[in-house]
Amino acid sequence: MVEDTNDQECLPLSELYVFCEKVKDAQSKAAVLAAFVETSQKVHMNNSSYFANTNSITTVYDGTLDGDPLRQFFVDCYALRAYEAWFKKDKADYHNRQFLFDVMTEMAKRRAQVSDYSKIRNAEHYCKKLLEAEE
Repeated sequence: MVEDTNDQECLPLSELYVFCEKVKDAQSKAAVLAAFVETSQKVHMNNSSYFANTNSITTVYDGTLDGDPLRQFFVDCYALRAYEAWFKKDKADYHNRQFLFDVMTEMAKRRAQVSDYSKIRNAEHYCKKLLEAEE
C-alpha cells in the first residue's frame, strides 16, 4: 500500500532529485535514485513495501523531462507491483496524468511478458542511464 506517511522519506528525496536535475549533477541523481530503490525494498512492520506516492511522483514529473530514469523507475514499480487498494481512496485527477499514461503504456507492453521484479530491485539499470548522459 502506498501511504501518505511515505512522504516523510520519498518527498524529500524527490525534491533533492529535482534539485540535482536543475544543477545537472548526474552522480547525485544516481545516488538519490539508488535511495529510492533501497526504500522500495524495505519491508515495514505491516509486511508491506512502500513505493513513491502521488506527491513524490508529481514532484519528479514536474521537475524532469520525458525519459528520465527516476520517472521510469516509478512507472516500473507501479506497472509491476500496483494493487487496486492503492487507488481506492483517490480520484483520477489526484494523480499525475502523464504518469498514469506512462504506467498504462508500460502495462500494455508487459501484458504478454512474465513479470520480472529484478529490474526494480537494483538501481544500476537506472543509474547507468544517468551517468551515460553525463559523458
